[in-house]
Amino acid sequence: MISIKVLNSQATLNYFFEVDAIDYVPGEDLRIVFRIFNSQTDTRMVLEAADVVTATFLDSTSTEVDIIATALDAGDLSMYYVDLTPAQTTELSITNLQVTVVTDADSKTYKTIKYNVFAKKIISGDC
Repeated sequence: MISIKVLNSQATLNYFFEVDAIDYVPGEDLRIVFRIFNSQTDTRMVLEAADVVTATFLDSTSTEVDIIATALDAGDLSMYYVDLTPAQTTELSITNLQVTVVTDADSKTYKTIKYNVFAKKIISGDC
């Protein structure tokens, strides 16, 4: 079984930590970094370079938005990220993150959902 751990948005191969939720401001860029792991053994799951990792979100019209994830570092294919544009963060409507992995070697599809990943921050008034 696969699962994901959401990491800090400035994560690097040698410096990262797990976060409970990602604070974001609608209309601003957002980087989501995650690590894929085997939930039964709690060990990282290193993928093959040809495997495809997709992150899925729901927008304000409940339409699925799929973004192909990029490996954070070619030396560790267990860590991936996706970047959301200001338009996408404005339309983000649900707090869950679904990650799908399609393996190249055997064409198997694995899906996992991480709940309550996003925490919308509203900025109003004068500072």
